[in-house]
Amino acid sequence: MARTTIRSEDIANTEVTNAKVADDAIGVDELSASGTASASTFLRGDNAWAAAGGGKILQVTTNSYTTTATATDETVWNDSGITGSITPASTDNKVLIFAVVPCFTDVLSETYTSRMMQLALCRGTGVGTVIQSCIYPMGRSLVATSSVQALSVAYVTLVFLDSPATESSQTYTIGYSPPANKITVGTIIGGDTAWVTCMEVEG
Repeated sequence: MARTTIRSEDIANTEVTNAKVADDAIGVDELSASGTASASTFLRGDNAWAAAGGGKILQVTTNSYTTTATATDETVWNDSGITGSITPASTDNKVLIFAVVPCFTDVLSETYTSRMMQLALCRGTGVGTVIQSCIYPMGRSLVATSSVQALSVAYVTLVFLDSPATESSQTYTIGYSPPANKITVGTIIGGDTAWVTCMEVEG
């Protein structure tokens, strides 16, 4: 008697093609993906169900400062006292830091050619690990005489996406330094305010 059923071992691997499978014939239960399929998950390229997400802002902290700091030592990063802090909820999350720092250089001559401010964003208290730095031109100053110093003033913005890979509290500090000619530079003058905003970004 002829067989009326087809066993799986009777079918060669190359004989089941897309054209022979009806549309919508394979359901979620037939997939070997890990994780749980639901209305809030999607199937990733690594064959795992995962929640959609990443890039969400989970928390925001902001600190403001109005205290002036000055320095003339160009051999080190000086601590401005301007800091921000945040505690990530997961080691996978990142921290987006925005810092706005009013800066000034104190010069004696309008012909001075090196009115520059060097700033560093550091991870850690005091001047810790430098994770971003810049040299910012301050432009022309007010008219100065031999006895009256003039100020070159600028607002410097630092933006950095950090990956601390920890759930411990993180502190970010602004370091600053004059150029190699030992002129006086500083942060915050004349009632200005510096700001440091930290945002936890979902990984």
